[in-house]
Amino acid sequence: MTRRWGLLLAVAFAVWVAPAAGAAPRTSPLVVSGLGGQSVVLSVGAAGLDVQYPVFAEQPLRGGDAGVGGVAIQGMGDSRLVGGVLLENAPGFSRAVTVPLVGFDHTVLRAGRYRLTLLGSGPQTVHLAARGTAPRHAVARGAAHPITRVNAGTSPVATVWSDPLGHLDRNDYVVTGAGSGGELQQGSEDDLCLESQATVAAPCLLGGGFTVTPGDGAAGTWSGYQYPPGTLAPGSYVFSGNAIGAGPSSTVAHAAVVISLPRWSRP
Repeated sequence: MTRRWGLLLAVAFAVWVAPAAGAAPRTSPLVVSGLGGQSVVLSVGAAGLDVQYPVFAEQPLRGGDAGVGGVAIQGMGDSRLVGGVLLENAPGFSRAVTVPLVGFDHTVLRAGRYRLTLLGSGPQTVHLAARGTAPRHAVARGAAHPITRVNAGTSPVATVWSDPLGHLDRNDYVVTGAGSGGELQQGSEDDLCLESQATVAAPCLLGGGFTVTPGDGAAGTWSGYQYPPGTLAPGSYVFSGNAIGAGPSSTVAHAAVVISLPRWSRP
């Protein structure tokens, strides 16, 4: 397994997310609402569109510490994932954790048509920001067939888990994560492993890693890995690991989110 340490560096994080004085671009709200699994088509003009993913912009989602939401952005012509954001609840955070699916914190869409599909399940509203457009509120419609499935759990102070994820296809996007939070939380230790069931004692498969910290009052840490489409060979996988919260009243959580991206026909 691979060990990831999260240190609660409130000052450093504040500097990282704060834009330089006078450098913040003018943006407008881009809001997508509906039910998980519903979609809406977004038309982008010749000037393009810079879609940004604000950090800690959303209130906690439905589903407790295993709650997820967000939106996937796919090209209408080839169904390629070109942008989007996964939102996750995590213990110790008063806002949903933001995990961009493509790029670091924004996506530049060229002229064309894109389908935006809501992640998670149930009613939700996702607040993005866009540069180069008037404020928009896109309402997703159609049958609510969720494209997201979640294997998750919580426990006090410490946890060890091994969760089968079932069969994964090349078109699936997997995001794993674990962390802890609570009053007087000082840090956490997370061991995460994604391995194939095809071979005995398969090695842990590492994706792009991320760590988010802190929550309110230096109260939470969440770490994880991302496996974009095409990263994993088709087959069955297991998500396992252990997590410990360094605090007198920590809650520990883990989650593996599988996003099965739909294939759309050219309109």
